[in-house]
Amino acid sequence: MDKISSWESYENLDEEQYVDLISYSKELVSNSPNHKISFLIIAEGTEPKEEEAETKNQEEADKKLAIRGRSKNILNSIYGI
Repeated sequence: MDKISSWESYENLDEEQYVDLISYSKELVSNSPNHKISFLIIAEGTEPKEEEAETKNQEEADKKLAIRGRSKNILNSIYGI
């Protein structure tokens, strides 16, 4: 890709619109091989989903730390480390 021109706009697309946009882009490119179309897709979660994922990640990290702590205790009791 040589250069992307600037475009100060944002389009919120639903799935049906996105699929049609891709289909239409393919038609345009097939009719004129000199054209190239590129898309930048940015996915954002909703705040509740982001908070839920963050909480889940923290819980998993805490669980791993607890398991590692128990593993250390087991090895210490067996080998006197």
